[in-house]
Amino acid sequence: MQLADGVVVQALMFGLAPAEVLEQVVGARETELKWVAQPRAEVGAKVLIVEDDEALRALVAKRFQGAGYQVSLASDGVEALAAIDDTVFDLMVLDLHMPRLDGWSVLRTLQGHLRHRELPVILLSAHDGDVDALKAARAGARAYLKKSGHARDLLAWAELLTRPRRELERKLSSGEPCSVEAASVGVCWLLSTLGEAHRTGVLELEDQLGRYELRVRGGEVEGVAAQQGSLRSMGSMAFDALVGSRGAGVFTPQQPGRQGPPADAVRLSTMLSESSHRRTERSRQALRELAARPERLVVNDELSSLFGRSASVDGNRSGGRASISRAHPGDQFPH
Repeated sequence: MQLADGVVVQALMFGLAPAEVLEQVVGARETELKWVAQPRAEVGAKVLIVEDDEALRALVAKRFQGAGYQVSLASDGVEALAAIDDTVFDLMVLDLHMPRLDGWSVLRTLQGHLRHRELPVILLSAHDGDVDALKAARAGARAYLKKSGHARDLLAWAELLTRPRRELERKLSSGEPCSVEAASVGVCWLLSTLGEAHRTGVLELEDQLGRYELRVRGGEVEGVAAQQGSLRSMGSMAFDALVGSRGAGVFTPQQPGRQGPPADAVRLSTMLSESSHRRTERSRQALRELAARPERLVVNDELSSLFGRSASVDGNRSGGRASISRAHPGDQFPH
């Protein structure tokens, strides 16, 4: 809000009219009117803002730029998907209701891609519905926020979600062994980072399904192994298992030495691309088999009833509401 000689000359709060903005400010608590330092972005954090309202898109972009982020813009889901194919972002701020391709469709598309599914997403909506918040979590969003004039919550979530990758990058640069949380940074992002930086060392991860070991030299794969129960695999099968892991472990850097990678070594980027292709083909094959034998499809009555009740609540907001807790910057949705 801008004032000149006591007169409001400009007021903007996520699309509200000036009179509505004034009402929001006058009704605010005294503590809300005090200056609060906004969290600063880690150096190099890239955010993609997807919003069809031009004024709102510019406002959100200004807030992020002021907090130190590198900002890119998209006016709808189609532009957003094109942008992430060209650039690796650390965060996406996604509007729910947009023309051509809405936020739900973008989330579904991200979840179907090996690398894009790791992108942290903050979903913005004009509605503050518990059912939509639950749907957003199930669809892969890390946070669901109602559009408002308070950028503090949005920037707090952004800092929370971009911090793990930036911290891991600093640890990798130190040359010391560093702990890894695959669920926080994403295995594909981690492997891409090791490859692009031509790292040499051993990555060891462990989850409920098994243990995984990857040896890299100069960004190329020297060897990979997976132990899942009594099954031990190597090569592409082990690499696919590693990529699907959400476990924790450690990366131990090693000196490259004079001897380069073996002649049969493969670049990490190539291994990731091939793994993504195999995953896509397996999914397509599974769909073809289901289509050929529809009798194998079984309706889960309990889930069907649950979705039916959720749809009823979502379609009639004046009726009953599901009782779930709202998101706060200190919480994270399950992946």
